[in-house]
Amino acid sequence: MSAVIDFLHTVIPSDQSEASTESPESAQTRDETASILPVKEKDQDRATTDLEGAARNTESMETERIEESRFRPVIRFPAPYRFQALQRWEGVVIATDGEQFMARLHNLENPAESDLEAVISVEEIADSDKNLLKIGAVFYWTIGYRFEPYGQKSSVSTIRFRLLPVWTSNDHQRLSKLASDYDAFFDTSLNTTG
Repeated sequence: MSAVIDFLHTVIPSDQSEASTESPESAQTRDETASILPVKEKDQDRATTDLEGAARNTESMETERIEESRFRPVIRFPAPYRFQALQRWEGVVIATDGEQFMARLHNLENPAESDLEAVISVEEIADSDKNLLKIGAVFYWTIGYRFEPYGQKSSVSTIRFRLLPVWTSNDHQRLSKLASDYDAFFDTSLNTTG
């Protein structure tokens, strides 16, 4: 209990009359506590200052990041090359063997032109697309020039296979029946409500 009272004496300022009635042990404890308290108060002030500084730094970093994102210039790099298409076809595979395939080609540049049939080497197809080469598969064939950034000009022939499924006659029949069923349903429901 006397330790608590001694502690309170060190925290609460006392006048001269109380200090004179203090025992020598209390005075020593008070002096030790007083020498410790200012250090703790300094540390607390320093910690508060550090926290306030950190908060200001965080706010300024946020502001800088926002300003940087708002005013960052857009740097555009030139395209690695430019392509000029000379001819484009949409093709359908109609026959195939191991080394070549036959295709019906529809001219995309001039749709009024009649379809052509062509025999194309399997070597023209990218290795990743060779598994897509089947009868009925749809592909796009583009022939043109590729211009490199430093002026080189190359002739290019590219075949890309469409990854969407091909509609079969069974698909058409099934969807036609489904459409007629919906038509009959809505026609009936409109007549009964009106």
